[in-house]
Amino acid sequence: MYSNELVKAIQIAINARVPMWIWGQAGVGKSSIVRMVAKNLSREHIDIRPTMMDPVDMGIPYIDNGVCRRAIPSWLPTHGDTLLAVEELPDAPLAVQCALYQLVLERRLGDYTLPDGAYICATGNRAQDGGNYNQPPAPLLNRFLHITLESGYDSWKTWAAKGDANMTVDVIPAKPITPHIRPELRAFFAFRKDLLVQKPIKSEFACCTPRSVEMLSRILDQEPTDDIASDLINGLIGMGVGIEFLGFLRTWRSRPLISAIVANPMAVDVPTDLSACYASAVYLAGSWKPTNGDAICQYIRRFAPEYGCLFLRDLEARNKEALATPGVIAMLNLPQFNQLMF
Repeated sequence: MYSNELVKAIQIAINARVPMWIWGQAGVGKSSIVRMVAKNLSREHIDIRPTMMDPVDMGIPYIDNGVCRRAIPSWLPTHGDTLLAVEELPDAPLAVQCALYQLVLERRLGDYTLPDGAYICATGNRAQDGGNYNQPPAPLLNRFLHITLESGYDSWKTWAAKGDANMTVDVIPAKPITPHIRPELRAFFAFRKDLLVQKPIKSEFACCTPRSVEMLSRILDQEPTDDIASDLINGLIGMGVGIEFLGFLRTWRSRPLISAIVANPMAVDVPTDLSACYASAVYLAGSWKPTNGDAICQYIRRFAPEYGCLFLRDLEARNKEALATPGVIAMLNLPQFNQLMF
């Protein structure tokens, strides 16, 4: 990813409340881009260097009336309009890296709570970049969205002509975050259950876990543009799973239109590809309403029984009241669905 794309990616991550870790060799502009984004978003930029810390610097213990408390460091944000830049994190001793687990994931540090809206962004050099690299532990890596910043003349020339002081960014407004995992992700992992939990690979920072899938769902809520979407996906669930999910997204986007199903559920073609069947079943469960439910049920009954059951289970998880409607009751009474459901 180049600098102009990274500027957009950071904003998407901020809007999705997903911490980002920016990788790249020394001198490509990781820190300056983070500072520029903070300035253009009117956020206070707090720069900390964990290489200069010990684990105890996360909060020195003291005794207060017989109770052990922790003195909170002065560098922790006090308000939401803050960007906390954790610079050169892989250079830090492993004990210091591990001390950041709670702050990054739970947004807490002992008795301290990170203010709503405050954002954490880390930077660092890779092992091949010649820095003082300490392999970050997998639990810490899995708490971040990982982006690698590349450098080239085309991305450098704009900065060279303007300099840091005159660089501006187009602000990307935040979109609402859904309280549940997005349907395309649920459909994909229903189709490929084996990919949901992957073992960490040393050569890759991102790894697919339920945690990273939940963060990806929030990223997709922000509707990233095509030029950065694949990097954001791969930066959370890994390139192997990411490539498969991107392929599945093409199927997801070609799913049948609800309007066509409502108009004539018996005339719309039923997909034959496995991934398309999974995508359609979950999509239809999410699209079910009392006004279109009978038509959707008529259409999904034309699928193989296992996809009808996937539809019914997903519908039940979303809206138990739907199970008492005529179209769903008719499906549940059919032997091919009743035997698999109960």
